[in-house]
Amino acid sequence: MDVDGRNNSFVLGKLKTLNVQGSPRKSVWVLDEEVLAREKDARLDEPDVWKVVSGSRKNALGYPTGFVLESHGHANPLLKKADFRRAGFIEHALWVTAFDADERFAAGDTPNQNPDEPGLPRYVADNESIVNRDIVLWHTVSFHHVTAAEDYPVLPREHASFELKPITSSTGNPALDLRRAPFEVP
Repeated sequence: MDVDGRNNSFVLGKLKTLNVQGSPRKSVWVLDEEVLAREKDARLDEPDVWKVVSGSRKNALGYPTGFVLESHGHANPLLKKADFRRAGFIEHALWVTAFDADERFAAGDTPNQNPDEPGLPRYVADNESIVNRDIVLWHTVSFHHVTAAEDYPVLPREHASFELKPITSSTGNPALDLRRAPFEVP
């Protein structure tokens, strides 16, 4: 991720419910955000709000420009860890690492021939800082599928995806000043 340059940080947002006193409404929810400091902090499974923000650029309202990663498909592994030790990247839905040109593949360069645990578990072993750095997001999109007779010979449809959405890049919704549709004009 290079959001307005290479100095980026990863922000984890968690939705929290707060109680409200003296109001007909008894609660509100807020987004509690935290900049994750190190690679081992950024091995995540719950897709609360995952955001990459620029360390050098702000929008007109003073917020850092950024992107949100929205995941629409993740399933936790059902296997024991020993069964996927050469594919350790599946242990977490998202890993965030500092960029290293030698770290190119989530499972490492040669996972089938490697007797160790290559890839992401090894990449985060040094627990580098991911604050104002050139960072890499490693997202595992997955699903569990219980087979059925209708799946043979070809699985008809299974959907898993993610989206990268710009956030705080503008001062407002850019669609607000679009030309009005003919049926909206009085």
